[in-house]
Amino acid sequence: MKNNLIVLMLIALSVLTTTVCSALPISVNVVGYVRQPGVLVMDNNNRISDAVFMANRLPDQQFLPESDTDLYSGKTLEDIKSEQQEKLTMELEDKPDSKVYSKTLLDQQVISFDNLPSKLSLRRLVLIRNGEERTLDLMQYFRLGDTSQNPYLMDGDVIKVPCKLEDVYLNGSWNQNQKLELVKGDRLSTITRLGLGLQPEADPSRIFVYRFSSDYQERITIPVDLKKALSEPGSEADILLQNGDEIYAYSRPFYNGKEFVTIEGMIKYPGQYPVNNGELGLLELLNSSGGPSIRGDLNLAYIVDPDMTLQEDPDYLRLKEMSKKDMSFAEYGYFLIRLRQMTGKYSVDFKQLWETQDSSYDVKIKPGAYVYIPEKLDKVIVSGQVKNPGLYEYIEGLTWKEWIEKAGGKLNQSKISHSRIVDARTGQWRKPKKDDVLMPGDMVFVPQAKDRSLWEDTQAVIAFTSQMITIFLGVTSLLAN
Repeated sequence: MKNNLIVLMLIALSVLTTTVCSALPISVNVVGYVRQPGVLVMDNNNRISDAVFMANRLPDQQFLPESDTDLYSGKTLEDIKSEQQEKLTMELEDKPDSKVYSKTLLDQQVISFDNLPSKLSLRRLVLIRNGEERTLDLMQYFRLGDTSQNPYLMDGDVIKVPCKLEDVYLNGSWNQNQKLELVKGDRLSTITRLGLGLQPEADPSRIFVYRFSSDYQERITIPVDLKKALSEPGSEADILLQNGDEIYAYSRPFYNGKEFVTIEGMIKYPGQYPVNNGELGLLELLNSSGGPSIRGDLNLAYIVDPDMTLQEDPDYLRLKEMSKKDMSFAEYGYFLIRLRQMTGKYSVDFKQLWETQDSSYDVKIKPGAYVYIPEKLDKVIVSGQVKNPGLYEYIEGLTWKEWIEKAGGKLNQSKISHSRIVDARTGQWRKPKKDDVLMPGDMVFVPQAKDRSLWEDTQAVIAFTSQMITIFLGVTSLLAN
């Protein structure tokens, strides 16, 4: 009986010691490309990633209750540690059967990758611990579960967060279609694992790397043997990747003997949907895929006929995966042009069909068809002879002349009376009326006025006079006969 009591006391002491120690605050320093660099009070239940997320909290995010913030104000780290230890000890004595959790800063709010700066590197972090440096790749932890790349924090840790320098793109039938950070030495097998591999419908024989030439004047297509690259990492088949490479995996047609249509873009559940009896209604497809998201623009949605041969355009495929806010002026313009000129595209009144749910507006979609709902084009392009050409956030109700003024006004050599509006939905150029209002995605173009000389004016007058004389002589000859 006495021995059992001793054992129980030792177990209780062990639990008490472990709980108290695990909850003690520690001090870590996060520096580099983060929103709020500096010293953070964490605890040793937190990992490196927690400190990085914490250092990137937005200014209006509160991670501690107001009372806790006041409690820590003006106190040293040693004071906080001592108070935390006393508090936890008292809670264990009052409620020995309860499980006491350490309160961490991250308990107050969940932070996702969406909150991190887009240029922040998660693959080249440097941990300085006890004077030794170690490089960490957090994507290996989040995607592949490698805990060695995301160790628990220790008191005095310094975490250096660099800026992202290079990227590659995964598109097509990967489990994770996205832009991934590229680090020195990355090969095809590494990025394939970080992209979580191929989807079942992917065709392993049709995987290509699209790469810019050294002078960036053309796009090179490199076929790859993914199976060999994965089985023989580091081999010639496992090619070294370069900044800007796009790795595209094409799907097998009629996978599993079934027929599908594909819907992508700003839809709640994008993907492939089966076609029964040879055709599928657009309304049924929209409902099955959850309908358009709040960012979806049904006015610009389209269907691509499977009977038309589509030219593969890696640049368009890459831009289609990007948010409009991340596009440059040139990329945005190119995307609009390709969106309007895509071969085999035909438009349907998606908006009326979705809002009314009226089957009389429905259309049947053939197997293999592609449906795309783009992101709302919440910008206007002002181009040509204006002081500040470029992209401008859309403001409802502004006329084309007001947009020109918003771009700084016309230049002296402009010909504003010859301005044209390019309709985002049809791609048609039209001469604007006095009070024409631009819609999201529209472009107003102000051309350059042609310089005219006295000799050009004289030539024009002579040509016009000659034409009139010719007509006069012709009419006179006819009357004479």
